[in-house]
Amino acid sequence: MITSLKTEDIDCVCEECGKTFNLDNPKAVLSTDRDLWSVKCPHCEQWGYMNPINVAQETKQMSNKYYIGLDPGSKGALTVLHGESIESVAFDDYDISDICYKLRDLVNYNSVYAVVEDVHAVFGSSAKGTFEFGYNKGWIVGMLTALNIPYSMIPPKKWQSGVWERCDKVMEGKKVKTKETSINCAKRIFPGVDLRRTPKCKNPHDGICDSLLMAEYARRNNF
Repeated sequence: MITSLKTEDIDCVCEECGKTFNLDNPKAVLSTDRDLWSVKCPHCEQWGYMNPINVAQETKQMSNKYYIGLDPGSKGALTVLHGESIESVAFDDYDISDICYKLRDLVNYNSVYAVVEDVHAVFGSSAKGTFEFGYNKGWIVGMLTALNIPYSMIPPKKWQSGVWERCDKVMEGKKVKTKETSINCAKRIFPGVDLRRTPKCKNPHDGICDSLLMAEYARRNNF
């Protein structure tokens, strides 16, 4: 079975191998038979069927849905993704209560889904950094639960593999530099978006980049 994620450029996900692909991919084979589209996955080469009517309905639902990405790191942030609209908030700039009020107003009238990065203590990090991770993760989960916002805890490597491409990667020896890679990825997918915390900042904000990519991961997987 092939599930369509978007119809503008027909992004699809294969339920056999779980990988996404675009019908513009020269290895993706498409044929039509009455009301069904038959699609060959370019990764696992398995055939599946896609109903254009269901695709249109799913796409309409997705266009009305708000996807929230939340990075609980020391430079944490959240991003709300809704169609072409993108709004990011760095945690350092707002009180927890302000963020809660903002999301409360959002869920009163809309369909919302959140993705929280499932982070743990990082080897070699300071006690202060580890405490901040736990503190931010705790209030984020508590806030989502109190507001009845459905959410998923996604490990970094999982959402990264869902949005990163080879051209994004910045290497240091054999190690991938995750912050720089995510910045490249965010610039590629959202070329017109300002990734800085404020207009006075010179560099993209780590948390804004990651939270934006997590929201995009949720949208691509039709959470």
